[in-house]
Amino acid sequence: MSEYTVKQARQLRGYSQPEMAELMGISKNAYIMKENGDSRFYVDEAYLFADKVSIPFEKIFFLQPSSQKTEHRKEE
Repeated sequence: MSEYTVKQARQLRGYSQPEMAELMGISKNAYIMKENGDSRFYVDEAYLFADKVSIPFEKIFFLQPSSQKTEHRKEE
């Protein structure tokens, strides 16, 4: 079985971003930020997304490269 990004999973099921946002009960902008990796999916949101696209949670990559940014800490 294949693994999918959030965008691929959404597109596979034929949903637009606004449709997916509505299905999840969040704003379009909030959804787009999550899909782009600028905002994180909370666990309950990730399970809801997986349910809506009918793909097992474990087969979807919810972390995108832009969400794996490291914070630079100033050493004292």
